[in-house]
Amino acid sequence: MSAKEAKEYGLIDSVIMNPLKALLPLAPTADSNE
Repeated sequence: MSAKEAKEYGLIDSVIMNPLKALLPLAPTADSNE
């Protein structure tokens, strides 16, 4: 994966995961490693 692709995937993750976390606060967060 190139750096550009990594950045694009990061942006996609923020756009998708942030609203999902806001809408589904009880959903499992195993992928977030927070």
